Amino acid sequence: MRRSTPFGSARDLSNGSTVIPEKEYIVPVMYLETMDVAGRFSKKRTVKVNDIVELLLEGEIVIGTAPFGNGKSMLVREVFEKISKKVLSTENKTSMALNKTPITINLREHWGQDYSEEILERHARKIGVKDKEGVNIAWRAGMAHMLIDGFDEIAGQIIARTSDVKFMRNARSKSLAGTRSLLSVINPKCGILIVGRDHYFDDNDEMLHALGLLDKKINLLYIEEFTEEQAKQYLNKKGVKGDIPEWLPKKPLLLGYLAHNNMLDDAVKIDASNGFGYVWDTFIDLIVRREASHEHGVIDAPTLRKIMERLATAVRSSVQGNGPILSKDLSEAYTLETDLIPDEGVTMQLQRIPGLTQRDQDKGARSFVDMDMMGALQGSRIARFAVGEIYDLDSSSWKNGISQAAIETCIQIVKDRSAGDIDVARSVLESCCKRVSSNFSMQNQSQLLADLFSSLIECSIQMNLDAISCNIGIKGAVFESLSLDEVSLVNINFSDCVINKLAIDISRHKDIVFRDCIFSEVSGVTLAEFEESLIFIDCQVYKCDEIGSNAAIMRSSLPARIKALGTVIRKLYMQAGVGRKRNAFFRGSDSRDIRNDIEVVIKYLISQGYAREFNEVIYPNREYAHRMKEIIENLSTSRDAIVQEILQA
Repeated sequence: MRRSTPFGSARDLSNGSTVIPEKEYIVPVMYLETMDVAGRFSKKRTVKVNDIVELLLEGEIVIGTAPFGNGKSMLVREVFEKISKKVLSTENKTSMALNKTPITINLREHWGQDYSEEILERHARKIGVKDKEGVNIAWRAGMAHMLIDGFDEIAGQIIARTSDVKFMRNARSKSLAGTRSLLSVINPKCGILIVGRDHYFDDNDEMLHALGLLDKKINLLYIEEFTEEQAKQYLNKKGVKGDIPEWLPKKPLLLGYLAHNNMLDDAVKIDASNGFGYVWDTFIDLIVRREASHEHGVIDAPTLRKIMERLATAVRSSVQGNGPILSKDLSEAYTLETDLIPDEGVTMQLQRIPGLTQRDQDKGARSFVDMDMMGALQGSRIARFAVGEIYDLDSSSWKNGISQAAIETCIQIVKDRSAGDIDVARSVLESCCKRVSSNFSMQNQSQLLADLFSSLIECSIQMNLDAISCNIGIKGAVFESLSLDEVSLVNINFSDCVINKLAIDISRHKDIVFRDCIFSEVSGVTLAEFEESLIFIDCQVYKCDEIGSNAAIMRSSLPARIKALGTVIRKLYMQAGVGRKRNAFFRGSDSRDIRNDIEVVIKYLISQGYAREFNEVIYPNREYAHRMKEIIENLSTSRDAIVQEILQA
């Protein structure tokens, strides 16, 4: 029965079916570390699906995290299949561990359910089990293993901003009340697998508290992108051969979508040396032109792109930030762009708008296939506003800040509209920030102002400018990140803002104030410096990281070669984007010796296969992402061979 119902977002892209041939599954790179009840961690190790299955059969708890589109639901399905086969095998009937049935829960189906009985009864009804109470009894009696997909998919419907630094944590915790109830009675012989999106929680402590798993031994599983070889193997199984662009994220969902729609050849043609924003702007243009040229296409390419941009912007008002996008949303976006009611031909084309895929088990609903693509479309629409092509951009209901993909695409498009002159592009962004800030009729557009200002900061950094002076105030906005360790702000005030990540060199900033702001993480200062600084007034912060910014690394007493290593790893592996232009690694490094050391580090990482270079762009090998994260988190004490070899290089 369970096999015929959806496993989260896992489905066959060729026909939309939730039944996927097992031969198509490629196990991504996965790392696992064990945290004991005292909070001590084991050394990370690579694992396969069978290793996870064995842990579950032994009654272990495994929590898996991964970025969007990396195959979390496929992993749950694969684990379900392997345990089910063991249960059904006649050879295993005498083993108590192998007689336990796997129960697989899609949390998206259980919004608003605070008790385990509610969840299990609805699940039984969904998969067609008549004895609904029997499912509940089986779990409580220790006769089943529990597989839970999507702890990030059940957020509370309304998250109100308050002055409490813990308001987002409280909202996440409240939304998972049903999951905690489900896990409140754990039989030590029953395994538990829970998966969700990475970075959903602030840290492991919050995650364990929200799931009700404090003071328990936990196995933390990290699901990475495909390696280059795995990506080729995955595509070969779909009958696709040839090169994969260096810039393209090696995520199963995105690769599968592009392969099914024959778009990989278009992606290969793009010159990635022009930057992340150029890549996505060009790729989106290619796919809309392709769709518009379809023999049944009735919407021209520019209009199709504007519809996609409008849809990508509209989902910023949703709780999840990625939809759902319903059929009525498609029709409405078309009407708003053209002042026309969609006829039959238009309606058919709207149903196959590129970049969208069926959304989990929500019938008829869609979401964007990749977060970078969605971000690029959002940045495109902000750019159109900045250059005066559109005026009806209302950000009053947006619930999140702009992503790095959106920022870089916004800059790229504004630069294109400025005859390729980045200095002119910066002036356009600055003027637009001042216009929005001073316009009384746009006082409720704080999020739009924040997005424009984020783009202005990044543009200034790309130009190696030392300072930005705007004389503006931003109130009540959300910033996913602010990088103020390489540029100074003058006459800028932030109030009542939520800033997830701030990297700052406070020695650079004399005329900037954050008032009543909430920070998840501030890099470059200690907690004492944060509390004593006149920059931060009545602000709250969850975590400070003294050496968590590039400027802080350069100010530290670490050996010069290790400073260079830390800077390169942070820019290549820790910051958003799929690659970095070679000259970007040298920003903020004035010393000739440090610049030489950075060059040594880059050459070493490329020679050892930790990174690749193509057209003056350096790309990280994501297979080593967790290793690099461990190095950067323990930069002064790391014993990793990379650190030792860099010192000797």
